[in-house]
Amino acid sequence: MSDVSRRKAAAFREQYSNTGPVLIWLNLDSRKDVDELYEAWSGRGARIVSKPESKPWNLHEFTAADLDGNLLRVSMTLARI
Repeated sequence: MSDVSRRKAAAFREQYSNTGPVLIWLNLDSRKDVDELYEAWSGRGARIVSKPESKPWNLHEFTAADLDGNLLRVSMTLARI
């Protein structure tokens, strides 16, 4: 089992032999939190799939992958204008 935590967010993952890669969403409180986590992970050599970007579907997000190919999408909801 592995876990990741930062401030109020935490993700826990258990490995089972009969499952494939999964997509895990981490929803944070602010754009700053998303960007800081991206900087922390990329600075430690994490495999970044997509850099932080504000998307047309009203999310600011980036995606990373773990060593097993599971995707971690980190995002926050943008305010609607």
